[in-house]
Amino acid sequence: MPSLPSLSGVVLPENTLWINEFDYTPIVQTVAWTIGRPMRRVTRTTRRSGGRPVTLRCEWMSKATLDALAALRDTPDIVMALLLPLNRALEVRWRYDGTPIAAAPIMEQTYYEPSDIFETVILQLTT
Repeated sequence: MPSLPSLSGVVLPENTLWINEFDYTPIVQTVAWTIGRPMRRVTRTTRRSGGRPVTLRCEWMSKATLDALAALRDTPDIVMALLLPLNRALEVRWRYDGTPIAAAPIMEQTYYEPSDIFETVILQLTT
């Protein structure tokens, strides 16, 4: 049985998916044109050095787990260990250029218990 995913010791639900795993390429390409006649296309490719986006989606998560993740989110410059099934591991940071954690309660109320469930949880990370 594969192990459950976790982020710096916070165990994530087994329904956690890395939804943009294949949307990334480690290669960057730039294209320019020469000035002289005839104009020639100059293509240059280089390898990126980190910065791979890692977006995790969970269909449900408890408020207690969200609170633990929020504590990690609120720690400046934290580097976290993301452990995924099949013994995959990444060092990640929060992506603050958007919303690092997004979640919607199943039922809106004024107070939430640690056991209350939130749905469609999105975690925005980067390597």
